[in-house]
Amino acid sequence: MRVIGIWAAVKGNKGQAEAFSAEVLDSLLKQNPAYIDFFPNADHIPAFVVMDALTHQAANMQRSKDDRRNAIAELVWLGAKHARYWKVGDAEIRGVIVAVLHTFSIHQAWAPGGAKDLLAVRSLICEMVAVMCRGLVSDAKELTEVKARIQDMKDKVIGKLGKQAPRKKERECKMM
Repeated sequence: MRVIGIWAAVKGNKGQAEAFSAEVLDSLLKQNPAYIDFFPNADHIPAFVVMDALTHQAANMQRSKDDRRNAIAELVWLGAKHARYWKVGDAEIRGVIVAVLHTFSIHQAWAPGGAKDLLAVRSLICEMVAVMCRGLVSDAKELTEVKARIQDMKDKVIGKLGKQAPRKKERECKMM
């Protein structure tokens, strides 16, 4: 039995879950019609399995750099949408963050200098996904908020790469 069917049975809202699955598939197809090949059964899309499947598909597809960025933006968007709908806990939110960061590391997207830049933006990505997953950003403003955070990351974080923060003086441990 698929994950979404189990969650729907537990929550007692199977009709709502199926409608949500159809909505997610519709959203995917609007962004890229090729996704129909990934999910042939439109009414049975598993909830967090969507994140996992998209992560692997993004890793295996040949894409231009811009298309990779779009694919990763879709991962953030869909993962947050699922997490918000199912009111998941912190452990599942951390799972979404790990999946997104894994995809970023595969493609080195939004990280012109590679792994070093990826580490520099890691905390911002975590914050962005966590905020979206907890539903603290209203639906109407979600995309604008994500774009603003990404632009802020480019302007502030990546611009400061190579500059090391001054080290704090280590305190001596004195025993009485």
